Amino acid sequence: MAVYSEVGYVTPSQVPDALAAVTRAIDNDFVVIAWAATPDARGAPVTAYRILIQSSDPTASYENDWCLGDGTPHPAGDDNLVMDHLYCEVPMADLRAAPYELVQGDLVVATVAAANARGWSAASPPNEAGVTV
Repeated sequence: MAVYSEVGYVTPSQVPDALAAVTRAIDNDFVVIAWAATPDARGAPVTAYRILIQSSDPTASYENDWCLGDGTPHPAGDDNLVMDHLYCEVPMADLRAAPYELVQGDLVVATVAAANARGWSAASPPNEAGVTV
């Protein structure tokens, strides 16, 4: 008589598909960075987003405390979690300060990537138009 092992379960999945380019708008003294959910999470739910904003040096992009897509509440202290709403609002003053150091007329360029249990998607393409400082 054959002896069989315990039944194992596997959930096939891959890293999420890349997202489309972000959109930007201005709301008072804030730049709103928004994105659509990944077109295909590839078998595992999205658990985080990484939003990077390009600095005045086009080879450097940084996260911002107002755009943490890992479930962390933003600095205003409310429960408006970036991950739940698929957008964030960055104070224009942050973009003019280090590490971004954008000046009047500079385009606000951002990318977003999604993560699931398998890892990070490729970043969205950077926007080529939209909000300027």
